[in-house]
Amino acid sequence: MAFARKMLSNFVNRLRQDRSGVAVIELAYSLPILMVLGVTGAETAYYVQTQQQISQIALAAADNASRVGEAGVLQTRRVYESDINDIFLGAPKQFGDPNFFDNARIIISSVEYDADDNIYIHWQRCMGEKDVDSEFGPEGTGLGDDTLEDGINTGAARVKPVPGSALIVAEVSYDFQALFGISPYVSRELKAKGVFVVRDARDLTGLYDKTGEDPVAT
Repeated sequence: MAFARKMLSNFVNRLRQDRSGVAVIELAYSLPILMVLGVTGAETAYYVQTQQQISQIALAAADNASRVGEAGVLQTRRVYESDINDIFLGAPKQFGDPNFFDNARIIISSVEYDADDNIYIHWQRCMGEKDVDSEFGPEGTGLGDDTLEDGINTGAARVKPVPGSALIVAEVSYDFQALFGISPYVSRELKAKGVFVVRDARDLTGLYDKTGEDPVAT
């Protein structure tokens, strides 16, 4: 009996002094925390990168729309529906995802002066499955009234078109697609604007149909 008690006592002492499983237990406790920190860090970096891409797409769309057009010997530069469509189609390539428009919308507006010197949206084109409207209103906003008298709010300043020319505004809205379902950025909406003054003398009559069958992105 005494021998059995001694054996049990020795076993308990050895068990109390055994530290071979400490690392495994500590890892089991800390692993969830490390996973959360790792996922959050990866998602934050991806979120910032995506926001930068959206901003670049907005700037590129506005810049390209301010440059496009076909100039003739006896006419000012004309902009065609196909020119605007090409700008839209370039966005998924720039973003690096052919399904970009499944979660996004790009709106391009030409902001000009009407005959009474009111700032208004002359024409507006858009593409994308995301349901969102222009921050500045639909085509025709400001025509004959002072709705846009303060110009276009870019976030940093308000900008007005140059008389006799146009201001091209590109708005991009995108539903962020998180890498992980537990991301703190799930369902976040990313937005960006790009604003450029038209570079050359342009025919401001409107957008032309070069082939007679050009689709209108509305």
